[in-house]
Amino acid sequence: MRARSAARLEDGQEIRIPITSDVGNVLLIVRTRYSDEGFESSIPRELWVEAQGETDRSLNDAINAYWATANGVIPFFAMITNAPIDDLDVHLAFDATSRLNQHEFFQHFIADEVGLPTHGRGIPAVEASRVFSAIDAHSDGPRLRRACTFYNQALRYLRPGQEIFLVQYLWMAVEALTKVALRKACKEEGCSEDELVH
Repeated sequence: MRARSAARLEDGQEIRIPITSDVGNVLLIVRTRYSDEGFESSIPRELWVEAQGETDRSLNDAINAYWATANGVIPFFAMITNAPIDDLDVHLAFDATSRLNQHEFFQHFIADEVGLPTHGRGIPAVEASRVFSAIDAHSDGPRLRRACTFYNQALRYLRPGQEIFLVQYLWMAVEALTKVALRKACKEEGCSEDELVH
């Protein structure tokens, strides 16, 4: 899977995320593609996510489940780096079952990113892993994931003329986080929401 991204890993660096999808466990391996374009240094291009997993479901089911799972992780990188990332597109998928003589295969042709590189920010791999673990362990994990998704959408509209969309998605991110903050405050104070208001 590939996506245009302003969040980048260093050349040769990867983040491995074991996670559960709708069709079973999957390992997501996140990298940045670097392109040798004749300059002194390679140019950072798209974010690549490789998904490896075992399932008894069809290749099409696996593609859909792994794609949805990987796209659910992308907003965390955007939030951590404060840099926008597009949705992933599936580029290549295949069945690698060793006992079979023929293997199902899927390829969607996606043009490589070319031209001037976009601005970018480095993804701190160690800190990113800690964020994933903390959100997964949090009692409001789904709500935190929603907030990250809205924030990534807001970052995509951080340019002149797109202020309405920017504020709209920031509002939804804050709205998702409000309940988390309220529950945390009630827990710390040992009171209900009504008692907290008083």
